[in-house]
Amino acid sequence: MNMRMKRIWMLPALAAAILATACSSDDDGADFGPGQLQFTCSAADRVADLGTRAAENDPDGRKTVALPASVLPAGDDFRLHLTGTYSKDNVETTYDSSWETLRSFHIQHPNLYCTEANYSAYLSYGDPAAEGPGAAYFEGSATGIVPAVNTTTKVTVTARLANSCLRLLLDEWMTRYYTDIRLTVSTEENSFDFTAETATEDNVIFVRTGRLLTLKGTAVNAQTGKAVTFEEKAIGDGKKTEAETMHTIRLTQGKAGAGSIAIVFDETFTEVDLGTTELNPEL
Repeated sequence: MNMRMKRIWMLPALAAAILATACSSDDDGADFGPGQLQFTCSAADRVADLGTRAAENDPDGRKTVALPASVLPAGDDFRLHLTGTYSKDNVETTYDSSWETLRSFHIQHPNLYCTEANYSAYLSYGDPAAEGPGAAYFEGSATGIVPAVNTTTKVTVTARLANSCLRLLLDEWMTRYYTDIRLTVSTEENSFDFTAETATEDNVIFVRTGRLLTLKGTAVNAQTGKAVTFEEKAIGDGKKTEAETMHTIRLTQGKAGAGSIAIVFDETFTEVDLGTTELNPEL
């Protein structure tokens, strides 16, 4: 008789325990309540190089070249635009907020709703419209971010060069046969001047993508002392600047010998005739 009474009382107790467990799962599950995000962002330090042969250590046999260390931003200096959706009171709500730097985002450490959440992060650094030696522009993103409740979810983003860059190089023939070399490379918006001293591999100019480049210049023939010049000319046979790419412009001897030079733009040749003028025509 006593054994039967114990069994009867055990059934309600078991049912209550199951109900309590179910409620705990609903209220304290991994997708309930607020959570935080922590970003680790870095800038890719190499870009495609269309002007040299691939090195043995380049990944996948691609031709790449290192960007100047001076243009690589610190991770906390990236701007952050965070968007997404989450469910609140069974209603889908949109989230959209921005921070000037990741540093300020991490200091603020905002809570994000985690219920049925799906966030996307867009990170950027620099001005996409700027051009010049230090005007590198980087972009990176992460999608499908789901914060966990009462937890700091870590997100890693690699930002890549979203504009383009170029450099101007002179081969040995140019520097041997010409002095006082003055060259100008132009995009649709800006012009950049070079001399023999500044036409180096580490003098990198960042420009907008989808731009045609032109080149003009003057020099002095080291043998005759006469000035030579060539008018502004589009180079690359219609090729335009590309994102995440180093475009190399090289000047060398043209097929016509001393009467012309060749402009090599990413292995595309453009030959230009040299006009000759006396340095001192009054003498």
